[in-house]
Amino acid sequence: MISIPLFLKFTEIGRDKNLMEKKIKTAPEMFSENGLFADLKAYEKYFEKSLSHRQSLLSFWNYLYAKYIGISPVDRVILGKNRWLFLKRLNESGSEIDYSISVEKFKNGELRYWFRLFNERYRFLKKRGIHLLLVIVPNKSTIYTEHLPERIKRVTAGTRADQITKYFRNHSDIPVLNLRELLLSKKKERRVYHRTDSHWTFFGAWLGYREIIKHFSKYYNGVEAKRFEDFPKKIIKGPSMADLASMLTLQNSLYSEKLERIFFPRGLKPKKIHLKNFKYKKIRKSYFRNNNGVLPKTLMIHDSFGLVMKKYMASTCSEIIFLLDWGFNFFPQLIEREKPSIVIYEIAERFFYRPAKHLPQNRK
Repeated sequence: MISIPLFLKFTEIGRDKNLMEKKIKTAPEMFSENGLFADLKAYEKYFEKSLSHRQSLLSFWNYLYAKYIGISPVDRVILGKNRWLFLKRLNESGSEIDYSISVEKFKNGELRYWFRLFNERYRFLKKRGIHLLLVIVPNKSTIYTEHLPERIKRVTAGTRADQITKYFRNHSDIPVLNLRELLLSKKKERRVYHRTDSHWTFFGAWLGYREIIKHFSKYYNGVEAKRFEDFPKKIIKGPSMADLASMLTLQNSLYSEKLERIFFPRGLKPKKIHLKNFKYKKIRKSYFRNNNGVLPKTLMIHDSFGLVMKKYMASTCSEIIFLLDWGFNFFPQLIEREKPSIVIYEIAERFFYRPAKHLPQNRK
């Protein structure tokens, strides 16, 4: 069994076509001026990435671990009950599970930093007659605690999102929409998070969208959210969406899941427009114009949860700019140029594990 991959490697028989990892196409030069040790390390890396059937071997090994030993072979994923998967950590400095069970709360200085950051933005926008809304999307592990392993228990009451919500409401007029209670109340009606993905379902995202529209209906007459039934849907087998199952390479076997995808309502297809003079290359941007939109021009700064809301928001806004920015920065120059009436920040609570980054820009 150990010899077969080596044999296949040098005979080029049955090479995997869809390795998840980036393949190194050519072998590194041996006996180069870098020295033998460096050459061997480079060749080891090449061999690891180009080994035939590597993906199949990884999937087989992960399947054995997950099904028969009950341990996640990937540090970033936690195996829950009833074949539910949970994101353990985003990176080395942030753990979603530690966050959800309230291992560590905000210190006063960190809480004040978040408040000061958004209070500056609120004042900047209010001076120009622009509405600001902060939307907090709960972690999957916050909503579906019953599917977490028995060993994971809440340490203290409340979370950082609760601290943010309470502090903002007590110290300012900044509108904060915390979606936790809404999603908890609706999860028996229909699943609001995927079983094999860390993100919410299209129904969960629709609930969030409906609350956003309900909030702005206080300021704009005739603004209503579209019904969930208005959006055509299609059931797909979701390897491309099941991020947690894909980390385990088990999206097509042990953790296969059929997922729902939505489309724009019939007769409504907002026009996608190029956003000019936007210099931040690492921030993914999109711009939609909808002649039938009832909500005025909007700027939405969001994380990956906001991607699922795009069709909902674009179907309701006359114009909307989406900026996928995990730094949740502020863009005063863009705001001055585009003149939106609304600015929305959508932040998943797992991103409250660290103080927000901020792009240094001139503000007045």
